[in-house]
Amino acid sequence: MNEFLEQIKGYVNAFEAINNGNYEGPDYLVDEIEFNSDTDRLNTIENYIMKICNSNEKPKSLCFERIDKWQESLEIIFTNYFTRNVKLSTNLYKIKFIDMINKYINNEHFGVLGSGINNCYSSITEYFGEVSGSDIIFIFNGKMLILHFGIND
Repeated sequence: MNEFLEQIKGYVNAFEAINNGNYEGPDYLVDEIEFNSDTDRLNTIENYIMKICNSNEKPKSLCFERIDKWQESLEIIFTNYFTRNVKLSTNLYKIKFIDMINKYINNEHFGVLGSGINNCYSSITEYFGEVSGSDIIFIFNGKMLILHFGIND
């Protein structure tokens, strides 16, 4: 799984660089976080966000919805955050991204959560002070894969 995680991070970093400097600053995050139990999920996400922001203040309210069709959610995110300033002539890049995620999760996940997928304003976006953002979190046994895509104006 580590190899696939590094591929995903590299892919996301490449698109972050492509979109940087187009009158807005992309803020993309891909990380794997460990947690102890299902009841500890939100607390783990809160603590993780506080840690990466070097903050003592918890997010006011994290709100995630269960996602059944995660591939469709990733397509929406890809369109809104990867190619908003770059017109691609093919869907190959979107297909490749979804394929990388699929290889990483390898049907071992048991849940997917999202925030801001359709309205582009996730609860993490509010905490980061971004103008737009979407999150998708894959839940595994004892760990989560968090994908955050935000835009700073």
